[in-house]
Amino acid sequence: MKNKLLIILFSLSTLTAFGQKKMDNKYITWDDFVDGFGKEMVSAEDVFNNMAKNGLKNNTMTKMDFTFVSDKKKI
Repeated sequence: MKNKLLIILFSLSTLTAFGQKKMDNKYITWDDFVDGFGKEMVSAEDVFNNMAKNGLKNNTMTKMDFTFVSDKKKI
C-alpha cells in the first residue's frame, strides 16, 4: 500500500514538473515592449473584432483577467 502511494505521488510530482512550460526569461524589457507593440496592437484588434462578431456591443463594460509573470523587477 505504501509503495503504491509513493509511486503515485512520485508520478504526479514528475508529471507536474515536466508538464509545465518554462520560460527562461519572463521579464519583458522596454525595448522588447516597444519592438513588439505594433504586433500586439494588431492582435488586440483581432480579439476585439472576434468579440464584436460574437455579439459584443460598443461601449459595453467587459471584465477580463490578465496574469503578468516576471522573474525580476527592473527599477
